[in-house]
Amino acid sequence: MMLKDVNGYFEMVIAGAVVLAFLLGGLFSWVLVVRTIYFKITKQFSKTRSCDTCGKRISSSALICPSCGQHYPEGATSPSALIVGGVFGGVMFSYAGLKGIEIFIEEFLNK
Repeated sequence: MMLKDVNGYFEMVIAGAVVLAFLLGGLFSWVLVVRTIYFKITKQFSKTRSCDTCGKRISSSALICPSCGQHYPEGATSPSALIVGGVFGGVMFSYAGLKGIEIFIEEFLNK
């Protein structure tokens, strides 16, 4: 009987940790969306940036600096892509977390 109680508590702790992880993932995604929208509104996303090597202004999506030839492996991520990804992640993680709470309540608290 004692071992069954320990297993039940262990399952409850693991399930609670998983639900908490999904809720935190959703919160992080929504914070990313709000932060990106704020930066977009305040014009902190620039279409140009300084080259790390020579300091000249180059396009934020440039793969190579035209002045010095410095290579950039990827262009900058657009704010729109961050917003879409954040909303998608926020919806998915929030739904999973809230559904997890519902299952958690049904499974462990209504016994």
